[in-house]
Amino acid sequence: MARSYSSIRKQIESLERQAEAVKRKEVSGVVERIKEAIAHYGLSAQDLGFAGGAASSRAAPRAKSSKSGKSTRPVKYADDQGNTWVGFGKPPVWFQQALAAGKTKEDLLVKGARAKSAKAAPARKANAKSPKARKAGVIRFRDDQGHTWTGVGKRPNWFLQALAAGKTPDDLRA
Repeated sequence: MARSYSSIRKQIESLERQAEAVKRKEVSGVVERIKEAIAHYGLSAQDLGFAGGAASSRAAPRAKSSKSGKSTRPVKYADDQGNTWVGFGKPPVWFQQALAAGKTKEDLLVKGARAKSAKAAPARKANAKSPKARKAGVIRFRDDQGHTWTGVGKRPNWFLQALAAGKTPDDLRA
């Protein structure tokens, strides 16, 4: 039995309407799940990678702090389109895209940030008496079997066993 062109076109139109209805139903379910996740995690448009605005409304707003939501840190990176980043946390999408396009971090640095970043971390003196400097590996105790200990942190088992055997810490000094 031969079918006519018009009957096939009607069947196609009917299937397209059915497909559109199924798609609308699926999309509404997906959108609902996305909205739930956004509300649950308190995400903003910027968190989702949409540049240029905050979320229109949140079902579960974050707890308000005494300070405003703006960062008090100075802007460290900026581009020519007005995007900024203080340099802490996950890099924003615009920053990652700029790096992928061939720019360097130094290209995106704000002019004043260069001088500040150079001053921000002065080199430590080698003979500083901070706990971290002591941990650098100066061996203070040693036994006959070659075990060593810096004297910082929990006493090792070999040290405790030597003390239990009658030795003094002075006997074990390196």
